[in-house]
Amino acid sequence: MQLVDKDNYRVLLSLLNDLEVDSDHESADQSDSRKESRKPLRAFCDVLFFSGEQIEVVQSEGAVRNVTFDGLSIVANLSCGAKRGRPVEIVVVKPDLSRTYVAGTVAFCRQVQRQSYELGVHVKATGSNAILSSNIAAAQTTYDWFAEALKIAE
Repeated sequence: MQLVDKDNYRVLLSLLNDLEVDSDHESADQSDSRKESRKPLRAFCDVLFFSGEQIEVVQSEGAVRNVTFDGLSIVANLSCGAKRGRPVEIVVVKPDLSRTYVAGTVAFCRQVQRQSYELGVHVKATGSNAILSSNIAAAQTTYDWFAEALKIAE
């Protein structure tokens, strides 16, 4: 696990602030009909994507935008988007540098800048230790949703 890259984090936070301004303008024109209310959260994170038949783990830096009861939204530096339903593990770095692990599936992915994407994650499990990445084979047998999500075409 890498240490927080403060320059990347600043860039991502700036992007988050721009997204919030755009969101405020949109919400003034229309009401928010989402089931769950969003709570703003600003934290650095690493995003782990699981891909391919050999289950390669691809890591990207990101920043958490907001959280709900069953999900979170992040902005991440990605070379391309992520397909809905694919499994991810988010490592949220708290201000005291402790980590919270969030495993789930991609709920949505939209490009917001050249190589920056907003990613919604439907949370399936959380913990203070790695959930999927520490032992992928065991995670496949423990979590049915993980095994099924790996089958979704990329």
